[in-house]
Amino acid sequence: MSLEAEQALIGCILVNNKAFEFVPEIEPHHFKDQAHVSIYAAMYRDLVKGKPVDAITVIQVLRKNQDDEACGGMPYLNQLMMGACSPKNVTRYAEIILERFRLDELKGVAFDVMAQLDERRDSIEIAGHITHRLSGLTHKTSDVVSITDALAEHTDVMELRTEGKHNFTATGLTDLDRKLGGGFSGGDLVILAARPSMGKTM
Repeated sequence: MSLEAEQALIGCILVNNKAFEFVPEIEPHHFKDQAHVSIYAAMYRDLVKGKPVDAITVIQVLRKNQDDEACGGMPYLNQLMMGACSPKNVTRYAEIILERFRLDELKGVAFDVMAQLDERRDSIEIAGHITHRLSGLTHKTSDVVSITDALAEHTDVMELRTEGKHNFTATGLTDLDRKLGGGFSGGDLVILAARPSMGKTM
């Protein structure tokens, strides 16, 4: 199931690059099949820069990296494009790929923790290690919005701010306020967290 989802997602993006806007969280390392890792890596750098990609640009990168034969070459890229489904389905394909990736990562964390427990390492240190490893697995594809929707929402906020209808509570830390766009907004839930011994207590 994961293999088919990987094929469908890559095929969709090769046929219609705009499909990438709906799955910006998908990165090469999320793929399980090594050929797909290499193919998506050959696409990814240009996609995030907004540059167009197609089978020709991808095969050139694969040949430069001497990965084209291992990835099936142009015949396999054509096969992926021939099997491409509607771009509307890419979000579902991304969910399948990320779910399999998270499960594999969780298995890795479990084995890692057992090994550290067998070594009788410090429990606080192990807990911090687990928290760090799991922190990257909490993102959900259902939270992803298209670039168009995100820009529209940001424009609305800017208009409210200009009209004085969007109020912020300054933190008093200039750099942080700048990154937050003015400070905390009403209704925000802000959690400050870090691994043990990272300087949270001052």
